[in-house]
Amino acid sequence: MDRARITHIEETVTERGEQLIFPKQRILEGASSARWLRHNYQYYYEIFNARQLLAFNFLIEAIQEIPEEEYQNAFITVFSNSLEYNNMMTPYNYPHRKLHHLFNYHAMPLTTTPVENAVWGVGSKGAGTFTNCYRRYVRAKQYCRKPFDKYKGLGGAVQTVVTKQERISANLVSSFEELSETPRGAFLLCGGSAHLPSIPEHSVDFVITDPPYFDSIHYSELSNFFYVWLSCLIDHQYFAAKRVPTEQEAIVNKGMDKGEEDYQELLSSVFKESGRALKNDGKLIFTFHHTKWRAWWTMLTAIIESGFRVVDFFPVMSEYKVNPHIRNKQSLDMDLVLVCQKRGKPFESLSLPPEEVLKRAFDDLSSTVSENNDNKLFLYFMGELLRTASSIQDNEKVNYSWFAEALTHFDAFLANIDRSFPTRYEIPHIQQLRLLDADTLENSGYP
Repeated sequence: MDRARITHIEETVTERGEQLIFPKQRILEGASSARWLRHNYQYYYEIFNARQLLAFNFLIEAIQEIPEEEYQNAFITVFSNSLEYNNMMTPYNYPHRKLHHLFNYHAMPLTTTPVENAVWGVGSKGAGTFTNCYRRYVRAKQYCRKPFDKYKGLGGAVQTVVTKQERISANLVSSFEELSETPRGAFLLCGGSAHLPSIPEHSVDFVITDPPYFDSIHYSELSNFFYVWLSCLIDHQYFAAKRVPTEQEAIVNKGMDKGEEDYQELLSSVFKESGRALKNDGKLIFTFHHTKWRAWWTMLTAIIESGFRVVDFFPVMSEYKVNPHIRNKQSLDMDLVLVCQKRGKPFESLSLPPEEVLKRAFDDLSSTVSENNDNKLFLYFMGELLRTASSIQDNEKVNYSWFAEALTHFDAFLANIDRSFPTRYEIPHIQQLRLLDADTLENSGYP
């Protein structure tokens, strides 16, 4: 009986293929999508079965009947959210008896034993059903109207604090000039951040951003999964292209022939454009984390070449403790927030011996050593290293061999900490800071 119904649905989808709405684009080639392509998945719609495609079209027909554009777009957002829970790559979490969404690992997984969800939902049951995605959307909108924070009190009870007279909303404007005249104004642009002619020079107080983390997450590949559906549903210039543009994406992606140099050059271009828009006393603030030394070196190079220096930093918790990326793994669960300022203003040079860099990093952290928080120690040291290396004369470059040498000594320091006496540690001797010409960068023997 069930097999007969499945066969009937498959025949219906085949017969109505031209009338049904679903993406016809080929899967974008890249490092993450290579798994799907190697197993002969060529088109995005092939990630879904016939029953899901037909169910989606029932939803799409109803959504398109909504006359108000704002409400229609809201339900398109709900539909888009449900896509990652309703496909044939959705894995099942056996210990917790529930399904995971597709991008639980920030990648495009090849799931050989997928679980099929109920697209519409059954009451309030089921993760990622359309009805539960709708409820999630409503809760998000309620939060925007009445933001709150939660924290644990001294007794362990969770307390909720509502932020009075605050809401998350904006009045969108069409030009930069309108911002100063519009209460809660927001000027939204969609395009490359390396060229923003609509933003005047020296007009911005802060640039706050979150650049891609080197080669960690391939954003354009993942976002295409949603984009190809949205391009079928939304008649707007932002969705006119068949797929997400990747040419100006700052990322290391071997599947797209994007290397470290490409990443660094584009990142430098974005930072330079930020410097153009920033006031002379403005700040560029962003977060970063990675376990690879080359990733941090590339970020440092971009900061220096774009005319900035690091003036402050602090680590913050970033990943949820049960995130599969970090659970039971030696992975960074914290971000380093970097505060940068233009190098044009007078500043104190910090071109000091690396052992002094190490000492500064740990002067205020000796009490945390016994907590085995190696990630925090690493980020404090990296912050000091970036601050020191970026505070040099404009015509000089820091050699990567020194950078790697400093990190090698840090690893040795970490391995020899006496954690039973956290205030007793000795800083290993590291070679004097060497300021070398840029030509030496490519000749270092470090990974």
